[in-house]
Amino acid sequence: MMTWLEVADTAIKIGLGALIGGLISLIVQRRAHAHDDRSELLRRRRDTMDEICKDFESVHAITVEFASEAEHILNSRPLGTDTLRNMLEPRDTRSSRSKGLAVLQHLEGRLSLLGYPSIAQLIQNYRMDLARMGKATDTKDWNAGVKIVNEIQALLETRRVTIYEHFSTVFKGSK
Repeated sequence: MMTWLEVADTAIKIGLGALIGGLISLIVQRRAHAHDDRSELLRRRRDTMDEICKDFESVHAITVEFASEAEHILNSRPLGTDTLRNMLEPRDTRSSRSKGLAVLQHLEGRLSLLGYPSIAQLIQNYRMDLARMGKATDTKDWNAGVKIVNEIQALLETRRVTIYEHFSTVFKGSK
């Protein structure tokens, strides 16, 4: 027959082992859960940045189309006293450029919320230059128009490259 001391001794050995095993299991599960949460957060952030990149690229395509239309019209030097803006308006590039400006402003906000204010600032600079290009088309001085459109187009391309370098850094950091 077992004495109460032997029973208590056995209970402590079994209970202590179970308690230690339970604590270790709890710690391991918490770490695994935290790792899964972090991985999910990074995946969502990467997906959001991928959407932002695609949206930015579509706006840049509109910008290139607008600039090439403006350059084509400026280089053809049509007769009359019409401004370039009035000549571009029937081609609907002005409204698509306006939509592009709105998309860029939306991207700025999303990037700021994601914690990338430097990229948001770069997008804002790009947007401001794109708006400036639109204003530059409201001139009757064709030579000045060609010069300004070409300067802004080159500046936008430089800004685009800088933005993609920053996007690349973000993607490298989120792997």
